[in-house]
Order: sequence, then C-alpha cells, then structure tokens
Amino acid sequence: MWSFAAIVIALLATATLSSGEAAVEQTTTVYRDIKAFLNTTGPILSFSLTNAVSLCKLDYNIEITDSGTTFKRYLPEVRRTLTVAGRKPHSPNTVFSVTGEFYTAQTGETYDAMKTTYNDGSKFTEAIDYESADSVCAIFSVAARSQQSKRSRPSSATASRTPQRAVVTQEFRIRATAVKSEQMEECYRELKPLLRGLQTEVTTALIKATPCWNEYESQKSEDEVASGTSE
Repeated sequence: MWSFAAIVIALLATATLSSGEAAVEQTTTVYRDIKAFLNTTGPILSFSLTNAVSLCKLDYNIEITDSGTTFKRYLPEVRRTLTVAGRKPHSPNTVFSVTGEFYTAQTGETYDAMKTTYNDGSKFTEAIDYESADSVCAIFSVAARSQQSKRSRPSSATASRTPQRAVVTQEFRIRATAVKSEQMEECYRELKPLLRGLQTEVTTALIKATPCWNEYESQKSEDEVASGTSE
C-alpha cells in the first residue's frame, strides 16, 4: 500500500506536469526512467531547489537491479527535521548506506520513482518529475515516509482528525561527470522551462561551491592515488 508521502508526490507531480508541460508542448510525453538515470558508473550530485535541510547530496557506489538499487549517500552537515520520531538528528558529514525499491508513480510501465531506506531507519520517497532525454540530469521530488509501527498508529478516527502532512522538496540531480565536462548548464536548460516560479538558478559554479562537490573531488583524488593515475 502506498504511503501518504508517495501519494502526495504523485499528486504534486501530476499537478506540476499539467501546468509545466502545457507551457512547452501539450502533446509531449514526459520521459522518466529512474533505472536509466541511475545507470552510471560515477556518482550523482543533488542540489536542493527548495528549502530543504540538506543543501546537497552525493550518491556513489551505485548498483541497480531490475527492481531496486543500493548506494552510498554523503550528506554534509545534516540537520534533517524529517527524521523518525525518537531518533537523534544525523551528525555532520555523514555517509549512509541506502537501499531503494523502484515503483511507478506516474501513469505508465516504466519505473520513475523509488522508496529509499537509510541504514539508520529513515525512509523517503524519491520520484522523478522531469528527466533529460539522455538521462544525465533530472528533477526529483522527495518526501519523508511515515515510520510508525502498527502498534503505535492512531485509530482511523484519530487519524482523520489529525492528518499528517508530507513535506515535499525538489532537487536537481546530475551525473558528476556531466558537471566535470561542463555539460551541466545545457542539461539544466533542457528542464528549466518546465519549472515555473523557480527561484534558484543552478550553475556549474554553484554546484562546484557545495561541500558535496568537494567530497566528490576528494574521493576522485583518493581513487587516482590508489590506482596510481594521479598527476
């Protein structure tokens, strides 16, 4: 059964598409394929487009199967407010092991979203709103999923009086190799017309100023030293 957050993301994406896509071309079918997007040998960088707790993320060691994915996720100075009730906030500069279960959030047969679970028990829904034609970059909507056990869940009557609200944030995600090769602006321009009212202008300089890019460069240097290919 879908979580409340998953339903909210699906409704949000549908509403966004109805306005954003119409501004580009009403007959265009929006391309979304999360397996294709994650099918890369390098890391993926995320940059928050909304008021999220984490400015950026770095996903690496990405492995995909027919139904899901596993990867490491670096989060700098995390002070997330959407954690499980009773759990302590994550410490700064933390790396998590994450598993993702693919599912279809929009109409169609192609997986376009995943339910992610961190090794500390935190759970999120991450769905693609828009994806570039070459799967190099994408816009994701992210929301925390409920962590309540069956024993601690309120009754139906109580739940109807106190509905939970899922906080949905948007992120621009791109393969790190595209940023390195200065392809980021081109990919971002492909998606920008679909993002009405967007306040944040994403640039290569902005991405490279984040701690996640510094972490990517640090990991890359360590790999080069280990393989003997450093300059």
